[in-house]
Amino acid sequence: MKAPHTIFSSELRGEKRLLKARLDNLFIPGGKRRGGGLLALALCLTVCLGALVSCRQEPAPPDPDTLVGAALDQVLDDRDERESWGLLWETTSNGDMVCAFSYDGGPHAAGLGNLLLLAADGTTGELTGTPVFLSGDQCDALSWSADDGLHVLCTTVTTYQGVDTCGGGEVVYADGTWTWTWPAAPGSPDYQNYWADRKGVITLGNLDLYIRGDWDPATALGTEPQWIYADTRLFQEDNPAVGMARAYVAQVIPTEVAGNADFQIAGLTLSGTYDDTDTGRTVEAWALTYHYQDPGTSNQVESPEGLHIYLCYPTGNPDPTRTFLLGSSTDADTERAARLLNQRWYFPMDSIPDPELYTPWGFDFADLSPAMETAASVFIQSDSQRQLDSLWFDPVDFSLMQTQYLTYGRGSINGAAAEDVMVLFADWTWTGEPAVMNTGEQRLDWSLILLRQNDGNDGWALDDEGY
Repeated sequence: MKAPHTIFSSELRGEKRLLKARLDNLFIPGGKRRGGGLLALALCLTVCLGALVSCRQEPAPPDPDTLVGAALDQVLDDRDERESWGLLWETTSNGDMVCAFSYDGGPHAAGLGNLLLLAADGTTGELTGTPVFLSGDQCDALSWSADDGLHVLCTTVTTYQGVDTCGGGEVVYADGTWTWTWPAAPGSPDYQNYWADRKGVITLGNLDLYIRGDWDPATALGTEPQWIYADTRLFQEDNPAVGMARAYVAQVIPTEVAGNADFQIAGLTLSGTYDDTDTGRTVEAWALTYHYQDPGTSNQVESPEGLHIYLCYPTGNPDPTRTFLLGSSTDADTERAARLLNQRWYFPMDSIPDPELYTPWGFDFADLSPAMETAASVFIQSDSQRQLDSLWFDPVDFSLMQTQYLTYGRGSINGAAAEDVMVLFADWTWTGEPAVMNTGEQRLDWSLILLRQNDGNDGWALDDEGY
């Protein structure tokens, strides 16, 4: 069998001369050796590569657990031998290691779930900056990176004899330093005042804020305090529409649900966007899910299936200042619900909206038809020189005009209640002599404000009109 030939192999052929020369080269001292240069080159490369490997070796990353003791010595005057801690999460910021720990100080007075934030130099492994320490029995912390550093949103809750004391805020780690950005540095008067009657819960990457309910700790000793969902503060939401949706959540949740101690928003996602050429507005449907604890059974209760809230704004201009809540619905057909909530209802009305739709306007839709009839009669009885071209109810414009009437208009004087104020809109043409107006001149989007009459008939009467 013929062996393969390579420059590194020993060829054992049958020729005696070649075999003798090969053996002499291997075993005779002082003999002429071939391949010495290759051997020296190989040794040199081995040494050089070893040196390169040793140069590339990076220092071992710092062990988070070994840093806790040094961090606690900086922020605490006394430590209990029963103390313990657990790592919540670990991340990096510009090469430095940043960690969040839940720290149990031992006895309840030392906090059973304090929050400890620390950072260490990624090269030396030494602590950088003064660690952040928030006392409490429960803690939570969420981090995200931004151009100005690593942001951490954190909360703490201490419960003693049924009373919750809360804290937290936003702190940024950058260039080896921790800086509080909201609401204020812990221990300051502004910090204490802000959290005096508030509780924060990190949900969906932002902070849900609750206000203390109307309860008496002296009579409710040992029970959970009642916290009522108030609003949401956005910290890292890139989509402003989500912020607009979160701003209206509290308005569609029943008070007895939002006031439950275990209430929490679980999800809020955009389900559909619908344009309406008649109103010139866009409606967004947002799927809302939440849960809370039934005080009677202690079972967790989920939000109604298919619950959506509907927001609208001028098409092409989703400005938060021009965005309004239309209502909420469990209608599975979100496009249908959006149309019904945003639809302009013209006189005479040929249909009545779905009674199951939530309407935030403060009156039953059964009141709309008689109110329109009253408004239409104004143009016949009060001034025959005005020709009514169209009359309608607009949900968004109604909300705007009703607020202005009650805040700055006649409603601020006569004490009218919101549920007794109806605002309609009309287009009309002047058909009289060219005195006050030119004949044929129009007025568009003319508002008509009517008040409910409590005279037994519960009818409507015109109270004001104009722009």
